[in-house]
Amino acid sequence: TAVGQFRHYATFGLDATSDRRLGPGALRFWLDGMGGQSFYKAGNDAVGDRKPWFASARALVGYRFGGAEPGELYLEPFGFFAVMDPDADITSDAGTEAALGIACGFWDRGRLTLQAETTHAQRNFPSGLLENQEPDHQSILLQAGARF
Repeated sequence: TAVGQFRHYATFGLDATSDRRLGPGALRFWLDGMGGQSFYKAGNDAVGDRKPWFASARALVGYRFGGAEPGELYLEPFGFFAVMDPDADITSDAGTEAALGIACGFWDRGRLTLQAETTHAQRNFPSGLLENQEPDHQSILLQAGARF
């Protein structure tokens, strides 16, 4: 592709979220699904100009103690799971990610999050999508966020 030329890929997605008061806090969840044509091609095995199709899904669930109003102090343990199949025609190429964590701060204003996660990629998962990481690895993340 030269400068000014773009390739287009058909994609679709669906998001669902909920934040419901339950007892002294709130139960939150987020679901996300996405699929479509992919820019990825396995080796030189491309059949004509056919673009492979990918699919991915993610889910997060957490329970927030406090944080009933913006700026109110809160603590929220959460869990996260994601799966991705980069090419529907290739077997054993899925990748998964699972995480447990805890977020705290001032609801909808500022937060600090500590998260432990594990990632697994099957033997045919494209190495180019791993961003120079091992296919199976664990991570601990510390994140801070603020809203102005």
